[in-house]
Amino acid sequence: MTLYDTKNIKPVTEENILSKTTEYDIFSYYLGHSFIVNSKFNSPLRKDKNPSFGIFVSKITNSLLFKDQGIGETGNCFKFVQLIESLSTYKEALEKVNDDLNLGLLNRSKKGIDVKYNYKSSRTKIEIKTRYFTENDDEYWNQYNISRETLKQYKVKPISYIWVNDTLLPWRYSKEYPMYAYQVYNKFKIYRPKNANKEKWLTNCTLYDVQGYEQLPKSGELLIITKSLKDVMVLNELNYTSVSANSENSVIPKKIMYDLKKRFKNIIIFFDNDSSGIKGAEEFCKTYNLNSIKISTDKKVKDISDFIKKYGKKQTEEYLKKLLTNDK
Repeated sequence: MTLYDTKNIKPVTEENILSKTTEYDIFSYYLGHSFIVNSKFNSPLRKDKNPSFGIFVSKITNSLLFKDQGIGETGNCFKFVQLIESLSTYKEALEKVNDDLNLGLLNRSKKGIDVKYNYKSSRTKIEIKTRYFTENDDEYWNQYNISRETLKQYKVKPISYIWVNDTLLPWRYSKEYPMYAYQVYNKFKIYRPKNANKEKWLTNCTLYDVQGYEQLPKSGELLIITKSLKDVMVLNELNYTSVSANSENSVIPKKIMYDLKKRFKNIIIFFDNDSSGIKGAEEFCKTYNLNSIKISTDKKVKDISDFIKKYGKKQTEEYLKKLLTNDK
């Protein structure tokens, strides 16, 4: 819960919302990914095997509108929020955008000036209790040729406890089940490598919190975009510059990609060799006109981290060099 100074707060209206954010960012937030204006993709409002949903610029108002040809719906970003969130009224959609995007406008439908947030991952507060690195940690990360120095460079912290929205979680560190926090700007991605998939990750990062972005040089010849910070750190140990999208299912936002394209002469997508990774790489390449590479040794080796763990540093260096050479 957050309290605001009412002297500096404006009511929740379309105009006031769009003075603090953009139509593009609202669409992107509720889609869960960035998009290309005037292109078709699968509708997020229903099952859609044949892409029949698009967002375009209105010739009359010069604003962004969506159109779903399958159900005949069209409208602005707020109408889209109303539909995708199954809200009863347009006013509720305005209030939800204000709450979810943390815009700080006064929501008069609620008591006083308290704003109750719908805690999506991007609005969740995560706090951690750090601990010292141990030999147990070294044993885990050394499998991937990742040193303590690299972990510190990328702000990977060994942790003991986690609080989410001021509530202490029951998760605890142990030698059998270590926990780490990837700090990305002022947010965290919690990683529990030896837990089941559903309990392995916790994050409050958004699409704009690109892992490894803070550590990039000002410019360079080659940038590799991969799907995890672990892969970024492995590539760093092999002397390659890299960043990671939030996942293989999310595309780095347009304004960040434009910055990366200005700074690096060549950008390569390097996702997993499974169906999700291949599909994500294809979408990324299509969106930004890039090329991709993938590991093709065997099905159990999905990424560069798996490869270096199985084959060692020298063979990984040789294989990666071959992959990048064949891409040219």
